[in-house]
Amino acid sequence: MQAKKEPAKKVLTVGMELAYPPFEMSDKNGMPQGVSVDFAKALGKHLGREVVIENTAWSGLIPSLKTWKIDLIISSITITDERKKSINFSIPYAQSSLAILANKESGVTSIEELNTAGKKVAVKKGSTGHIYATKNLTNAEILVFDKENACVLEVVQGKADGFLYD
Repeated sequence: MQAKKEPAKKVLTVGMELAYPPFEMSDKNGMPQGVSVDFAKALGKHLGREVVIENTAWSGLIPSLKTWKIDLIISSITITDERKKSINFSIPYAQSSLAILANKESGVTSIEELNTAGKKVAVKKGSTGHIYATKNLTNAEILVFDKENACVLEVVQGKADGFLYD
């Protein structure tokens, strides 16, 4: 009598950008860690599936999901009406607010002060800060970058008056 083979466990491929501590990040050895990684592992355990974290640039997360390169995204994505048109969201599990990282030389102490001609605001492309700045800081110059560290560097070097991020 031949023993039945256990069905192969399908891998659960989870997309996230490992650049948003404490939710998604890499440890000193480059291994994924953080709250979202823990959620992914717990989900995999519940489903009986091995989890593979696919570190994906922020701008590539939704396209990767829509083209089936990943099974789901766990990466601190703000739910917007525009995004709901193309992907489904779970029940929210965290809430954050926008904040300003301002250069001490800029004199900026409020969001209203950034909405001034001559002020430069750094934002990460596709982030909630980018969406907010585009709609509400129409008098400022919006500087769009792919990575948070580029935004921070602009502020530190005095090339931007503030970085808007959550």
